[in-house]
Amino acid sequence: MRRERIHYTLTKLAHFLAGLLTGYSTEFSIVLPILLFLVFIIYELDEDWHLSDESYRDILEYALGLYLYASYKLLSFLLTHILLN
Repeated sequence: MRRERIHYTLTKLAHFLAGLLTGYSTEFSIVLPILLFLVFIIYELDEDWHLSDESYRDILEYALGLYLYASYKLLSFLLTHILLN
């Protein structure tokens, strides 16, 4: 039971971190975040098709990481411009 809980928690964390990594990759490349996003979505859809494991939850965790990074960048941009003006 404990192993299942640890696996469940690590899986959730991995999806969230994958979203953060995708957001962070926008700092360096235009193509890389698109590839990371597409690979993640294709993998999750394929997994859902074969296992029917409700991968929309995994995609939501990924999106939360991506949105958190986007929110950080937006807030950073706004604060920088407000403080400079």
